[in-house]
Amino acid sequence: MNIETEILIIGGGIAGLCAAKEATTYQAKVMLIDKKEKLTTPQTEYITKKSLRQLNIKANPDWIIKETKGFTLNVPDKTKIVLDEENVALPEPAYIVNLDKLTRDLQKSVENNITIKLDTTATKISRQKNQVQVTIEENGTTSTITTDILIIAEGTENNLSKQVELEYDNTPDKTKTLIQYEITSSDVKSSDMIDMYYGSYSPGGYVCVMPKDENTQYITMATQNNKTNKTQQHMEDFIKNQLKIDDYEINNKLIKEIPGNGVSRERVQDNIILTGDAAGFINPLTNMKIDAAIGSGTYAGIVASNLVFDGDYQKEYVNKFTMYTDMLINEDFTRYNETRKFLQSLTDDDLNIMARELQENTIYESDIDNIIRAMIDYCSKASLQLKTLYR
Repeated sequence: MNIETEILIIGGGIAGLCAAKEATTYQAKVMLIDKKEKLTTPQTEYITKKSLRQLNIKANPDWIIKETKGFTLNVPDKTKIVLDEENVALPEPAYIVNLDKLTRDLQKSVENNITIKLDTTATKISRQKNQVQVTIEENGTTSTITTDILIIAEGTENNLSKQVELEYDNTPDKTKTLIQYEITSSDVKSSDMIDMYYGSYSPGGYVCVMPKDENTQYITMATQNNKTNKTQQHMEDFIKNQLKIDDYEINNKLIKEIPGNGVSRERVQDNIILTGDAAGFINPLTNMKIDAAIGSGTYAGIVASNLVFDGDYQKEYVNKFTMYTDMLINEDFTRYNETRKFLQSLTDDDLNIMARELQENTIYESDIDNIIRAMIDYCSKASLQLKTLYR
C-alpha cells in the first residue's frame, strides 16, 4: 500500500510537533509518524521567561513545574555567584518545564489538522522522480509513504539522516552523555534558584540542579564522551560529595546521548529537512533543547509549507531553512560552542580564579551573553580566548 501526502514528518517530539503546527499554514496535507506507542519527551529542563516570549509561546500551567527567580554559578572551591534580583539589575527568571507534558500539549494543538500514525517505524528513504518515498513498518505490515517534503525530526538515535547523507558527527569528541535524576531526600531544601556547577566533577560538561518542591529536585549532568565513560558514577559522586546528600530516592532516571558540538553544517537536501536533536539543535553550552527544538521545528514547518505552496523542492529553495536557522539560532550556538570549548580547557583552579574575579565586579544582566561578556571584561583568560566572539 502506498500513502500520499505533501509533508511527512518523522518524529513526534517537540521539534516535529512544532514543524507540524506551522506546516499546515497553507492547508498542506501533513502526516506525522513516530515509532513510539505514544508521543513522549521524558525529560525536565528550564527555559527563561525571555526565551518563551521571543518564541511567542504562552506559558501553560499544565507543563510548568516551578517558576524560579534566578541562577547561581558554583565552582569547586565553593565560590558562588548569585544572579537574582538582589544582586543584578536584570535577573533571568525561568520556568522548570516538564517536556513530556509540553509534548502532549503540542500534540493536542495539531492532532485535528494533521494525520498522526504512532507505533510506525520508518526504515528506508528513497527518491521517486521529484518526490521522496519512505518505507514504513506498522503493525507487522510494510507500506510506503510518498511525500513532496520530508522533515526528519527523530532525534539522535535515528539512522535515517545517514541514508540521506545528513548524519550528525557522532564521534566521542562531538557528543555528550546526559544523565538526569529526579531525587527526593530530607537533605533537599526548598529553593527558587537554578544552581549551575562547573568543575572536574563533570568532565567536559557541567551540572544543573533545578528545584521542584520541598525535598525534591532535578539534577542534570552532561559529560563529553571523549573525556569519560563513567557519567553515572560521576553523578553519584557529585550528589554525595558536592551536594552532601547521602540518603536519597531516585524517582526518575534518564540517560541518553546528545549532540555536543553545535548544529550540523549540512541539514537539507532536495525535498528534505533535518531538524531538532537530529541536526544538533541543542544549546552546546547549557545542553538545554526547548528553545532550539521549538525554533528549529517552527522554521522547518514554515519553510516546508512555503515550498509546497510554491511547488519548489530543490535544495536551493529548501536551503531557506539553513538560512533562517543560521541567522536566528546557529549564530548564537557557534559562539556558545566556542565558549564551551574554552570552559572545558580550564582547570578547577582556573575556574576558581575566574569566579572570584567575577564576584569582585558587578554583573548587570544575567542572560548567557551578558555573563560571558562579564567574563571577558573581568577575567584575563576569558578576555584572551573569547573577545573576538563577542565584539
